[in-house]
This record gives sequence, C-alpha cells and structure tokens, in this order.
Amino acid sequence: GESPAAIGKVALSKYAANNFDTRSEDGLLTDWIAFWKIWVLGDVVVYGLCPMWARLPANHVFSFVYICVLSFMRGSSAEKDLPCVIVEHESDGP
Repeated sequence: GESPAAIGKVALSKYAANNFDTRSEDGLLTDWIAFWKIWVLGDVVVYGLCPMWARLPANHVFSFVYICVLSFMRGSSAEKDLPCVIVEHESDGP
C-alpha cells in the first residue's frame, strides 16, 4: 500500500483542485460569497435588531438557511444519484 504521507498528499491536492479552482463555479470562492451574502445580513439582524433572549434562536435560523443554501449549491439531483434500472419481463403468453 501507499504511505500515509502519499495518501495525504493526493487527498490535499484533490481538495485544493476542487475548492480553489476559480475557473469553475464549484469552489470555496462560491461558498464564501454565499456565506457573506447570508451572514452580513444575519449578523445585522441578530446583533442589531434582536433582543438578547432571541439572538441564539435567530442565529440558528440563519445557520440553517446557510446550510440549506450550501446543500442546494453542492448537492446533486436525485436523478443523477440513482442508477436507472430497467427490468424487462418475458411473458409466456398474452
């Protein structure tokens, strides 16, 4: 087998290629832009408008929305994930 250092090097190079490639829309740059769009408004609302007792629940709402946005951006459709299986049955007669 390969050494842990070699496996780590391959893993980090794939991570860097997937996340820091600014030529595609599937990278950390896109995630960071979504982060700033949600959290600048979220922090203004949470720390500027919410009373102290409502800050934690409001922060959780913005966290949930952010995770939903990331899942929508990064997730794939069910059609791509599920293999298409066609089963044909032969019948003995009509």
